[in-house]
Amino acid sequence: MVIFCQTDGSTLQNLAKPSSSDTKSNPCVSMPPVIPSRKSVPLDNTDQTTYWNEGAGAKWVANQARLDRLFAPLTQALVAAAAPRPGEHVLDIGCGCGDVSLATAALVGPTGHVRGVDISRPMLERARARQTVEGRGLALDWLEADAMTYAFEPTADLLISRFGVMFFADPLAAFGNLRRGLKPGGRFAFLCWRRRESVEWMQWPLDQVAHVIPLPPSTLGAPGPFGLADEAATTRLLTQAGFSDVTADPVEAALTVGEGSDPVDDALGLLLQTGPFASVFNEAEDSARAQAKPLLRRAFEAKVQNDAVRLGGACWLYRGVAR
Repeated sequence: MVIFCQTDGSTLQNLAKPSSSDTKSNPCVSMPPVIPSRKSVPLDNTDQTTYWNEGAGAKWVANQARLDRLFAPLTQALVAAAAPRPGEHVLDIGCGCGDVSLATAALVGPTGHVRGVDISRPMLERARARQTVEGRGLALDWLEADAMTYAFEPTADLLISRFGVMFFADPLAAFGNLRRGLKPGGRFAFLCWRRRESVEWMQWPLDQVAHVIPLPPSTLGAPGPFGLADEAATTRLLTQAGFSDVTADPVEAALTVGEGSDPVDDALGLLLQTGPFASVFNEAEDSARAQAKPLLRRAFEAKVQNDAVRLGGACWLYRGVAR
């Protein structure tokens, strides 16, 4: 079953199969506190901690509104599939700047509770600031911790994540640890990117400049955005980690990369700072970057429709329950 997300945020379901490239074996409130991490077991996720605190975190904070807009139809599909209920306790893994946490907390209500977990201090600071404006009265707090090693108590009814569980250095250990944070019979819903070639908003910009900046090698299965892109391998992994009834449903949507008075400039502002294109672009030689930027601008100009630039997004929605 493919879940198609429309630009107004509603979803359509279709029985079409995913493409073959995806199926190979493949009124004033005080600032809420950030809860300090408890002692962790000796697993090393240092690279990701450094990355999301020293560079990427600040860029994602600066582009928070753009990124939430970009992911909006996917966020709605995730939250609808996770179906948080009043009174439930939820862990939002890799919560970033708090978009999914805020949406989920509104649904569990005052008798429930949501805890957003992330390793990025800059992004958690942004989430806390948003809560004072967008989430007044919500039962919500924030935890700065590595979800791979943090000693969760088994109190959660639901684990939810939008693009926050693909970066673990040891995925089996990480998901086993997350399983221990759920009550018996608790459930999870994780949204993860499919293979890069299936994700237009990531692949298409790279294709436009490929003769200037060579395409990067595949990172399928490695910690990063495509770490869980192989649905067959990920389903086995989650089952091995202690979950049952694990499923993987494709989710597809048109994503608004740029809009406003100058949608092309808006799109460039996003892609030159965040995501796989930014990583490749920023590592290229100065001469290559000087050639690539106008090429991408012209390509985006041809994509403008109804004062916006939209490109496709393709994900796997993984769901299951704790054994």
